Amino acid sequence: MDFIDPRRRIEHDADKAIRQLLKPLFALFEADRAVTEVNVNGPEHVFVTRNGRRESIADLRLEDQVLDGALVAVAHAMGQECEAGKLSSIVNGKLPGFRFAGVLYPIAACGTSVSIRRHSPRVRTMEDYVTDGAFVVSPAGLLVPRAPVVTDEQVNDYLIRMVREGRT
Repeated sequence: MDFIDPRRRIEHDADKAIRQLLKPLFALFEADRAVTEVNVNGPEHVFVTRNGRRESIADLRLEDQVLDGALVAVAHAMGQECEAGKLSSIVNGKLPGFRFAGVLYPIAACGTSVSIRRHSPRVRTMEDYVTDGAFVVSPAGLLVPRAPVVTDEQVNDYLIRMVREGRT
């Protein structure tokens, strides 16, 4: 593949390397089009978001070194530094068709955390979220989130979203 802009070559090479490092995670997207996001909270805690609901993937484990290497590769592809224990250990970037966010250990207390979100082929409406069960319509006609019961997983989800949305 020919590249006029050398930066595109770096991004292309980094994309290939990241997809190879995180092959088991990208396989989850390939296996099911309903999977919109994959989250890793340390090497043993992998989750997918499917139809607006988060599910644990119990039989998948990634080594710390693999997660760290992928995060460093994304940072470098975005022209960023990535070093554990420093502010630069929080990385946000884009891969073709995906949004990537991650935090290195020890900033991420459970181990390096990674979130990969597939870009949606269309803009979702509130009706889509209601249909998927993410929201309910109250008797007053207002959309409200499902009744909250806060678990450790939900706290981790919240923190991942904050990182992903750049609110940390």
